[in-house]
Amino acid sequence: MSQTEIATVGHIARYRTTVLAFAAVLASLGMAGWALATPPDSDVDTIIAEVRDAVGYERFAHHPGGFLLEGVAEHLGDSGEARLMFTQAGQFVKTVSARLSETVGFDGTSGWMIDWMGMPRTLEMRDLETAQASVWVWTARWLADDSPFTVSVITEETDDAQVTLWLRLKGGVFKGKLALDRSTWLPQSLRRRSPSGVDTWTFSKYREFDGIRLAHCVSYTCGSGDTERFDVRSVSAAPDAACSPYEPVTARPVDTSFNPDVPPEIEVKRVRSGHLLVHPHIDDQDLGWFIFDTGAGALVITPAAADAAGMQRFGEIRASGVGSGTMQTGFRSAGSFQLGPMSISDPVFVELDLSFLAPILGVPVAGICGYDLLARCVVELDASDGCIRLFDWADYRLQEGDWTELHIDGQLPHVRARLEGDHAGMFMLDTGYPGTLAFNSPAVRRLDLLQGRRTRVAMIGGAGGVQLARSGTIEWFELAGRRFEHPEATFSLAKRGGTSGVYRLGTIGAELLKPFTIVFNYPQKRIAFVERAAAQE
Repeated sequence: MSQTEIATVGHIARYRTTVLAFAAVLASLGMAGWALATPPDSDVDTIIAEVRDAVGYERFAHHPGGFLLEGVAEHLGDSGEARLMFTQAGQFVKTVSARLSETVGFDGTSGWMIDWMGMPRTLEMRDLETAQASVWVWTARWLADDSPFTVSVITEETDDAQVTLWLRLKGGVFKGKLALDRSTWLPQSLRRRSPSGVDTWTFSKYREFDGIRLAHCVSYTCGSGDTERFDVRSVSAAPDAACSPYEPVTARPVDTSFNPDVPPEIEVKRVRSGHLLVHPHIDDQDLGWFIFDTGAGALVITPAAADAAGMQRFGEIRASGVGSGTMQTGFRSAGSFQLGPMSISDPVFVELDLSFLAPILGVPVAGICGYDLLARCVVELDASDGCIRLFDWADYRLQEGDWTELHIDGQLPHVRARLEGDHAGMFMLDTGYPGTLAFNSPAVRRLDLLQGRRTRVAMIGGAGGVQLARSGTIEWFELAGRRFEHPEATFSLAKRGGTSGVYRLGTIGAELLKPFTIVFNYPQKRIAFVERAAAQE
């Protein structure tokens, strides 16, 4: 449910993206005076030459082994040590060691991360591109002859004090605005429009190391209001290592176990809204029902349930969802989480007030079971009868059907699907969204999905408020080889919020999934859609 996000019913909030994400300017800086001072678009090479001279770019060639930046960081309401190691070829690994630690890396071919509960995963889609762009601007990779970006001047946002450039990632989706200080020719900020607003990286306190000038303070503010900051205390040549420090870390945390004496099928309650509720125990306490939600990017708990369990609160985060509003919140920690045969030690929960869901569900809920559970097991989910079974992924064998590739972006599952007009793209699978299909507003515009279609006014709601939409039917939609004729669909008109993202075409909800038993295998990045016998008739 959510759309990029930490989530709750209908579509909930993305819990954040730490240092990963960019930006876009929403307001024009004005055109007065630029004509006398601004190079035309054809002078991009001249501008890049000025920036190369300012940062001492040619000196990078004298350090083929790369650089190590060490310092301190503000991260999710806490502070800790931070390191960034990088090469001019674009490899990097960035680590923040705090209460909720995180590592993000790129080995030259693939991106990877280790999240706040120690779980490794491959970076894709928005997660990958935001990580790459923010680091590559900071470390001057964008200035290389083989730059990963195409660069052009934004003349209407360039004047005597500043030059503003478009950076577009080659072969990707990312597009952001880079502001250069004309007096120094050093990067000042990188901005990109995101579902939560405008994400901004600010580069300041430039200092020299061996003829190279690097920003010693990089701060990040996402559209929802969360802030991160990295203050560099030292710069040195990267140390020699027996193996590459940029290679993906794949070792999984030893925090999950399965009791062979407990059957894999868990207790499930389907409520009037269509949501599936499950009954975990936290620190051996029964706190109530939790939504089982593939659209949730984290484990979630309500303040009341966390207080009842005596769970410690720490850190802070601002959650944003389908609507344009945001919610300031934090984290809760526990000693154990148990659902059916599965147990997780030392879980971390995002705290969210879910009381607004009670009238919708017909029953109060204490939390949400999302990514951190799914990342540690194989889940068989019968979307029609609501049966859920949990298995140890290391021992699991698929009995029917075939595996297909599963993509994880923002801790949410995505698959490729097709629709009328022979369009194809990524769709998020959201068991917490009771509907059929919901198309993101950029896809609605780009694919012209409202043209000539009979629709009616609709609203999409969730954390952060509601957004205007239209609803109707499309000619056909194809998922996992099954073609759905004239399915109902919602077409978002939102300018902000979870349905305004550009990295996926939209969301597949629980109603469309009813013909299948879906086998989610996050650990091995694959999924199976096994058609139920009744659906084949």
